[in-house]
Amino acid sequence: MIFRLVVRIPLILLFAFIPLERSVAQSENESRENGWAEPEEHTKVSAGVAFPLSDLGEAYKTGIGGAADFMYLVRENYDAGVRLSVAHHRFDQTSLSSSTPTEGLDLLIITGFARVDLRPKLSTYQRRYMPYASGGIGVFSQEVFSGSIANREINSSSETTLGYSVGLGVRSKNGVFLEVGYLVGQTEEENTELTKITLGWKIF
Repeated sequence: MIFRLVVRIPLILLFAFIPLERSVAQSENESRENGWAEPEEHTKVSAGVAFPLSDLGEAYKTGIGGAADFMYLVRENYDAGVRLSVAHHRFDQTSLSSSTPTEGLDLLIITGFARVDLRPKLSTYQRRYMPYASGGIGVFSQEVFSGSIANREINSSSETTLGYSVGLGVRSKNGVFLEVGYLVGQTEEENTELTKITLGWKIF
C-alpha cells in the first residue's frame, strides 16, 4: 500500500502540473511571451504531500501540507527570502500490534527557513520551463498531539530545533512549479527527516 502511494502521488502531481501550467499560460499577457520576467519581489504558494523517513516513517503515515514563500530577486538567476511551511501526519496504527488500540497522536511539523533559489543560465525547452535548486536553514518545530496507546494516556509534546532543507524543481514561465524537497530537523534523540513533493504557483 505504501509503495503504491509513493509511486502514484508523484505521478498525480506531475499530471496536475501540465494542465495547471497550460491554464495559467492562457491567461498570461502577450507582453510576457518573448522571455522571462522576474519581479524584484514575489510570493509563491504550494501544497503537496510529505513522506516521513527513517524511524518517523515507521510511526507516521504520509502527510499533507502547504507552504508560502516570500522571495526577493537578488540577481538575474538568484532569489533569497523566507519559506513558511506546515505538514500534518496521522499516527500509523500498523506500526503496532493489530490488537493494540490507539487514539490521536497526530504529528504537526512547522518550519520557518531562510531560503535561496538558484536558477542556472541555460536554454530551456521552448523557453517555457526553467529548472532550479534550492536550499534553506532555520527553525524546525514538531508537535505530537495528546492521545493514547493501549489505553495509556500520552501527553502532547513539542520540540523546536534547527533544521535545513534542499530541493530541486522546475518552473514554467507562467509561474507554475513542481518541487521535490528534503527536510531535516536535528532533534536531541534523532533527526526528523521528510521528503516533500509540492505543486504551486508563483504569484507575480
